This record gives sequence, C-alpha cells and structure tokens, in this order.
Amino acid sequence: MKRLFFSVIFLSVFLSFSYGDTIILKSGNVIEGDILKQTDDYIKVELENVPLTYYMGDVYSINGTAVNIPKVDLSEKENTVVKEEPVILAEEKDDLSDAAVKEGLFSNKDLKENLNLDVYDDSFDTAVIKYEYSGARSGTETVYIDLQSNNIAVYTTVTTTLKGVTDTDETLALYDGKTAYKVNFGRNMAVKTVVTSKDIIADFFSEARYIESPCREGVILGKKCTIYSGPAGEVYFWKGIPLKEDLSIPMLGAKYIKEASSIDLDITVNRELFKLPKNVKVVDAKDLMKQFRKIKR
Repeated sequence: MKRLFFSVIFLSVFLSFSYGDTIILKSGNVIEGDILKQTDDYIKVELENVPLTYYMGDVYSINGTAVNIPKVDLSEKENTVVKEEPVILAEEKDDLSDAAVKEGLFSNKDLKENLNLDVYDDSFDTAVIKYEYSGARSGTETVYIDLQSNNIAVYTTVTTTLKGVTDTDETLALYDGKTAYKVNFGRNMAVKTVVTSKDIIADFFSEARYIESPCREGVILGKKCTIYSGPAGEVYFWKGIPLKEDLSIPMLGAKYIKEASSIDLDITVNRELFKLPKNVKVVDAKDLMKQFRKIKR
C-alpha cells in the first residue's frame, strides 16, 4: 500500500499533476496543465490556477506532437528586429504601465524595466549551491554549475511526509544544453529528453515561467533576488537561479520550503558529477508519456 501511494505521488510530482494537456520542455521538465493560448511564438498554460507562459523555442512537444519552429529568413524581412527582452507578450506590453506596477505586477518601475530573463550577467564560471528542505519535505539538495563546460547537475535527497506516511527519494538531474536526464536512484531509472539550449541557466531553471506573477526584491545569503508571488507561494531567483522556494501543494494538502544554505563561486567542480551513473536504465520521455496515458485510461 505504501509503495502504491508513493508511486502515485512520484507520477504526480514528476508530471506536475494530471491535467488536460501535456507539454514537455527542452529542459526535460514536463508540464501538465490546461492550454489557455497558443501562438507561433509562445504558449500560455494554466497550472494550479496560475498562468505560465513559455517560448515555443523552449518547448519540445505538446500533447505528444513535436514542436517545429520555422526558420525566418531575416534578409527578406527588412523591418525584423531581434529583441532580448523578458517573456512579456507583445499584446500585453501596453498593459505594463504605471497602473500595472501599482497593482502589484511589478514592485517598482525600475525592477520591471531592468528584469531580463534570457541573458544573465555571468559573474562566475562555476557555482556550488547547497539547499535544505523543511516542512512536508525534509532533506538536502546540491546544485553544481559549470558554465565553461555548459553543465548543470542537481543531486537531491528528500524525505516526503504525507498523511503520516514517509518515503525517501534520491534523485539526480543532469543538463548540458543538448540532453536532459532525470535520474531516480531508487527506481534505477533515468528519463531522457533531447534539448536545444542557448542559455543553460535560463532554460534549466526557467525563471521566465513566473514573468506574469507579481514580484518584488529581496535578499538571500547576501544575494539580491527577484521574489515572485503566486497562489502556491513564493520563489526567490538570483541570476536566473532559484535560491528559495516557499510553496504549497494544494492537491496533497502539504507545504514545504527549500532554501539555499551556502553559495560557493568559482571553485573546482569534479567533472564526474556531470556524468550519467552507470547501470541506470534510460527511458525516453516520449515513451514515459505513452505509458502514463495508458495508466490514465
């Protein structure tokens, strides 16, 4: 009974709960929600009553159909302007006025104008960030980033307590801008997704998904953060990296906090940490989604 209970929890957490539409991102993340709007440039999805917006260039597939972004011949479009801006939809830009700021979409005008979620001012080559969990989830997490070799590795050991039942999972997420792996050591399984990334920090941690949420400024471990607020709680981002999550999971009646306890920059990071463990069964994300659809039937 315990294993069945947490198998359901694993599928729910991995797939961000079951809704009508399934979006797989190039970062390897799987979003289950209701599509509110879809264009050639972006897709807007409602998840837990929160609208999230993603560039189509960051999306791997929608409901099992691969997303192909048509190439644009800029030589034939004299008026084409390449912009490096936050994920603010064209038709919504006029709404981001002083009135919108006063309503709490952004805490102040300077923050709104200076926020850039696609290009980060990399003030480090390597980083090691350690986190601690509390609440419904307890445990630790360590994020290793090497921008020179274009690698991210996230090692997590967390114990989840729900309705008096506890279970411990040890997981690993690997990302190099070309391939994303999500490894569950207890199940000896790795879910693989082929990706294309321009900025591994922007694509892996996906700060852009919170752009429509109210935000303000704050500080974690001396680092200036943008704090995004929503119905589920708050997330603190520094240079595109989440340093704190204070979130609830309404469907499970649980709440947890994950907060950075230390940040070390420009230190030597063992290259072995970015390698896929041996003898782990690799499953393609598309095959996993097919299996999940069979379960839902």
